[in-house]
Amino acid sequence: MTRRSIKIESAEPNLQTPRTSKIQNSKKKTKIFKSEDVVRVAWSVKTFDEDRYVKVSMNGLFVQLGNFSSFKTIDELYPEIRNIVDSKGLIVAKRKSRNSGLAYCKDKGIMIPA
Repeated sequence: MTRRSIKIESAEPNLQTPRTSKIQNSKKKTKIFKSEDVVRVAWSVKTFDEDRYVKVSMNGLFVQLGNFSSFKTIDELYPEIRNIVDSKGLIVAKRKSRNSGLAYCKDKGIMIPA
């Protein structure tokens, strides 16, 4: 007998389950910015009404550009935020519609002109 003709069979049944890939099981999870994250990261924000607000204090107080008598807190401003810009002038979060969440923007290469 040669080695090729000998077949060893196990007495135990095959208990291995079919392996599923991680790509199929995992869903795309996007980081959603909360109001605390906006206060910490944001330098300026843009709203759906095309207004721009600049952070005045670390407490979450923002002032509208062009109308410096209009102050808003982060709680008033958060539902209207469309884009968040950090201190380097890069967009770090976006929202496509008023109903969607404020999602982390992966491509940080987008510069906002001053």
